Amino acid sequence: MKGKILTILLVISVLLNIIGAFTLGYHISRMRKVVPLFSTKGYAQRFMHMRNLAGEDEIETIRALRDSLLSEREKLLILFQKQTPDTVELENTFSRMSKLRNRIERECFDVMKNRLCSIPPERRMKILERLEKNRGRKPLKGIERRKK
Repeated sequence: MKGKILTILLVISVLLNIIGAFTLGYHISRMRKVVPLFSTKGYAQRFMHMRNLAGEDEIETIRALRDSLLSEREKLLILFQKQTPDTVELENTFSRMSKLRNRIERECFDVMKNRLCSIPPERRMKILERLEKNRGRKPLKGIERRKK
């Protein structure tokens, strides 16, 4: 009888340990932030902020550049999957990706420059506060927070 009770207690103890280990692993994996290779989150967030400032033609230009960048990323991944990747083609693809990133950044900068420089300072500060808040960063120097 004692042997059965000890066996049952042992099985229950092992099950509780396994459940605890899985729970701990689950919570650790949820806390860990994994950034995928070639993440587009930063570009997507900046693009979302630009929608409020940019006109339709500017948005289409930025969207076309982003689509081109995504296709170049796909090409790069396909090149890496080959048995013996062509290093020249890899470098060329990466160079095109860098140029596209720079063009996207330039377009976003031009939109912000054109829009923000043409509006009154009070409205500019409100827009900059909103952009700052959406980015989740510390306040930019020179921007005072409004008191609630």
